[in-house]
Amino acid sequence: MSLDSSDSTPLIIIGALGLVALCFLLLIVGMLLRPPRVCPQCRRKQIAGKSVCPFCGANYSSQGSPPPLNSTNSQPVDVVSGQSASIDSTARLEWIQGQGAGQYFSLRNSILKLGRSKENDIALDGLMVSRFHAEIRLQDGFFILRDLDSTNGSYVNDQRIAEHVLEPGDQIQIGENLLVFRSDARQKSRSHLTPAVSAMPAVPLTPAVRQYDLKTYQMTHTIGSGGAATVFRGVSLIDRSTVAIKILHEADPFIREKFVQEGEIGKSLQHPRIAKIIHYGEADGVLYIIMEYVDGGSLRQRLSHGKPTAFDFTRAVIGQTCEALAYAHSRNVIHRDIKPENILLSTEGGVKLVDFGIAKLTTASSKTSTGIRLGTPYYMSYEQACGLTVTPTSDIYALGIVLYEMLTGQWPFQGQPLEVIHKHMTETPVSPRQFNPNVPPEMEAAVMRALDKKAERRFQNAMDFARAIGYQPNIKISVAPLMLGDSVRQGANVSGRLAQPRLLIIAGRNRGRAIPLYSGGVVLGRNDLDPDDQRISRKHLQIGEHSGEFTAQDLDSMNGTFVNGQKITTTVRLRENDKIQVGQTILQFQV
Repeated sequence: MSLDSSDSTPLIIIGALGLVALCFLLLIVGMLLRPPRVCPQCRRKQIAGKSVCPFCGANYSSQGSPPPLNSTNSQPVDVVSGQSASIDSTARLEWIQGQGAGQYFSLRNSILKLGRSKENDIALDGLMVSRFHAEIRLQDGFFILRDLDSTNGSYVNDQRIAEHVLEPGDQIQIGENLLVFRSDARQKSRSHLTPAVSAMPAVPLTPAVRQYDLKTYQMTHTIGSGGAATVFRGVSLIDRSTVAIKILHEADPFIREKFVQEGEIGKSLQHPRIAKIIHYGEADGVLYIIMEYVDGGSLRQRLSHGKPTAFDFTRAVIGQTCEALAYAHSRNVIHRDIKPENILLSTEGGVKLVDFGIAKLTTASSKTSTGIRLGTPYYMSYEQACGLTVTPTSDIYALGIVLYEMLTGQWPFQGQPLEVIHKHMTETPVSPRQFNPNVPPEMEAAVMRALDKKAERRFQNAMDFARAIGYQPNIKISVAPLMLGDSVRQGANVSGRLAQPRLLIIAGRNRGRAIPLYSGGVVLGRNDLDPDDQRISRKHLQIGEHSGEFTAQDLDSMNGTFVNGQKITTTVRLRENDKIQVGQTILQFQV
């Protein structure tokens, strides 16, 4: 019996359609499994429709995209677990703390991956280590550590980083693991590295302040400087009013975006307890913000480590900060970085909350950048420590830490940054009355409720927090203005005493500049003191602080640190008017 051709036609058509469908399915699967194209320079995912990487400026077509991080073709580095690096290896990691302590890992080329997963080149232990936590890659002869959007961050010399050019002696901390970068090779210029990797030098802080074309505003004196920005006192050329001018000197695209966000969000918030943003923009390629000048300095300058603050002053400051937060929260803005440095004090208007640079709109989608710090460890909320979604109660938690510090003279959680983050996640703070028996019971109850790990048990509204500590609206705060008219006396109050200890540069390029010293100390180097002085190492000396006493320690610098003419080899205690020489710069310790 033969099959009629008309009967076979439907079978042929069905077979052909099935074959087409199978080919289409294989094509889709192939596209899904194909690794995403990344920038050949910074390895970030390529943006559709762009020919140039918006992060580092590299041309996407300049070279083929490198293989993905888990590709077997990348041949990362020669790593032999448990063995020492070969003698001729010029760069290596020494694992000095953690389960793998004592091991060496040689670095020779390409990429080295670190994390909790066994798929990494170095498998690190600890719950605070992400599965794929960080990587070290070789670029133009330099080894660069990059955080891979880990939950708890990567730290170099106690500073959380996004990307960092490693130098000999750098201490890398990931969770409870501590590794040291060793290299016998001499350092060379890093000027060719991308801005995202090699930070731009800080704005020179000299009495003759570097000027930018800000149209109707002119800078006069330096107020303060941080890792990403410098704040100047300025004047309007139209009405001669005094303003504060914040200049960004950081090239990282994410930080620049957050700086612009600070201007946008700040300008939308109009409240007497929030410093007013007058204008923001860009001049000479530098981002700036013009804001209300606050003459009383920050709350940090009014606190003394180990010494409680007067209860009436504490009640007024915390209460007025609650007013600012209640308003911001009503506008769907979460601050996310509440700390004494961001609570300014006006002699006329009381509290002025500032720095909405990492603020989050509750109606916006979450957006972060690899390894960028969102919050300060000692004042970080439980949600931030755990990598959870922040809410308005996260700001209340952070303000509870400020209240705890004002009541007791210390933070509820002590230790190195990573230790503190872990304690936020796991420990309950000691009752404030154990450190200061005079703390009013209602204040103790309020601060412990604000620091509850469960957000639903905290105050759900900032004004409820204020009322719980006995705050009454319209309480006046009496503070003396800081005398900033003379750069040599910068940081002094009307009584003639310094608002906090400081280092005053009395010789060198930045003569006249004052560096305030806060609890916790500071690390100083070439970019902080004189970017052109090659005798100053990038991390040259550390000024430490313990119980109100300050010390100086050389950080294994190339040319040494001298105190009163003597080269120091151990940690030395600083006394009033001691002179510290670093390269051509001489600093005087003042209290």
